[in-house]
Amino acid sequence: MVRERKFSSLLGGATTLDWNISARCVCDGASFSLDEFQVDLTPVVYLRRPDQYSSPGHAMEVRLKELDHVGDINAWSAGEKASAESYERFLRLQAYQSQAECESNNRDAMESFVRTGFYPAMMGSIYRWDLSRKHDVTEW
Repeated sequence: MVRERKFSSLLGGATTLDWNISARCVCDGASFSLDEFQVDLTPVVYLRRPDQYSSPGHAMEVRLKELDHVGDINAWSAGEKASAESYERFLRLQAYQSQAECESNNRDAMESFVRTGFYPAMMGSIYRWDLSRKHDVTEW
C-alpha cells in the first residue's frame, strides 16, 4: 500500500490517496507476460479528534471542505482509467524471464504511472481550493 502526499489544510483536516497495485503474469511457454492489473485507489481524509475543533460547526466545515479534495481525486481517477488501460495494453507486450520479474516490473511501472498522474491532480486540487483561498480558515 502506498500513501501519497497529503493535501494541506489550515482548517484541521488533510486528504491523501492510498493505492495498492498488483500485477498478475502468465507464462506463454517461453516467457512471462502481464495478464492483468488490480489497482485500488482510496482517498483518505484525516481529521482532528472532535474535541479539538472549536465547535460542531467548525468540525462540519472541515469535513465538507476536505470532501472537495476527495471529489477531485475521484474525478481524476475516473478520467485516468482510459489512459491506464492503454498503458496496460502496452505493458502486456513485454516479455520476462520469470513470473516474479514480470510482476515486480509491471507493478513498479503502473505505480510510477499512477504517481506521475496523481501529482498534477493533487496540485490542481490544492490550487483550486487551498491556494485560491476558497478553503480559507473561518474565524471560530
